[in-house]
Amino acid sequence: MTMADSKATHRPRRLALIVTDVYAFNVLSRGQLEYLHEHGAQMDLYCGGDAAGIEKLRKRGVGRVFPVPFRRRMNPVMDLAALCVLVWHLLLRRYDSVVYSTPKAMFVGSLAAAITLQRKRICFVRGRAYENFTGTKRRVYEFMDRLTFAVSHTILFISKSQLERYVDDGLLSREKGVVLGMGSSNGVDVEKYRPLSPERRAELRAERGLTDDHFAVVIPGRIVADKGVNEAIDLIDRLADRTELRWFFIGWPEDEELIAKIRAREARGVQHFDHSDAIEEWLGMADLAYLPSHREGFGSVGIEAAACGLPVLAFDVVGLQDSVADGLSGKLVPMDDIGESERFVRDALEDRAVLRARFAGNREWAVANFANRTVWENYARAYLGEGWQMERPAGA
Repeated sequence: MTMADSKATHRPRRLALIVTDVYAFNVLSRGQLEYLHEHGAQMDLYCGGDAAGIEKLRKRGVGRVFPVPFRRRMNPVMDLAALCVLVWHLLLRRYDSVVYSTPKAMFVGSLAAAITLQRKRICFVRGRAYENFTGTKRRVYEFMDRLTFAVSHTILFISKSQLERYVDDGLLSREKGVVLGMGSSNGVDVEKYRPLSPERRAELRAERGLTDDHFAVVIPGRIVADKGVNEAIDLIDRLADRTELRWFFIGWPEDEELIAKIRAREARGVQHFDHSDAIEEWLGMADLAYLPSHREGFGSVGIEAAACGLPVLAFDVVGLQDSVADGLSGKLVPMDDIGESERFVRDALEDRAVLRARFAGNREWAVANFANRTVWENYARAYLGEGWQMERPAGA
């Protein structure tokens, strides 16, 4: 059968993707939706979020967009409204696969897909917001996950450590959970995230007031306690005697008390930037990335830093155990052991050439396992089935 015959006899796959907020489509799925669209998927995109974000999604031209009144926090009235909206839309349409991800959309989307008897229901677990909850509140969220898993045909996990945590907690059997490849939801753009030329690196460092003697540490992530900001501040205080250190927090400020602590240390070379559209430049000009997060679904900054050739120091927690290869792309330390982080940085300061040589294989590891087109192909197979290749455009 020729390629032309295959295209004539193989109808396009109809795919519904459901997320809580449009951010997951516009940021976490950057490039992936275009890839699926170009390879034959007819997509309907269901999400909550602000009008500007939804309009941005529509302009991408990857599928029809349907707003849903999702709320991140538990809200019985609005959650019921979101369920009704989804059931109405899904009753009118039949899909080859319905995929729901991000916490609220997982639960509501799974119920809507089950009520409407969609033929293939896929739950994609990116992380769990209740990781550090206890008592009744945690049990409620665990019940929601159990129900979601029970009505789903396939359960994808963003990382192996995330899957293991769910299995250890008795929320599902290991046989029912799937991790595609080495994990990640979108991989890394290895052309965008790559080592800088010496000239460009020197230029960026000079723009940020850095000389060759300075040792720059980038700490990407929202300014909240769960991202380890308090632990980072503790480390900064322990290393106050090393005046060559410069610390750059990059992330949205969501805790005024933590922002005040950061600003109080500006004299020690600590700076905060709300946001950067060019995080690859920060990773390219730095000497170390520090990821003291308490929990992650995967921790994409780990592979972004590796692709830039930047060593990573991170806590040995769920998610980061997958995005940081201990001893290859960086160093994992126990979350409660700030002393181990301090020792690592002090050793790095003593011999930066040894630090670079120790993790010289980090980019090769990132490219081999997480190049975005490899990750996208894994999800295309999971969502569209093995026959999806017949929809590839000429020359793809």
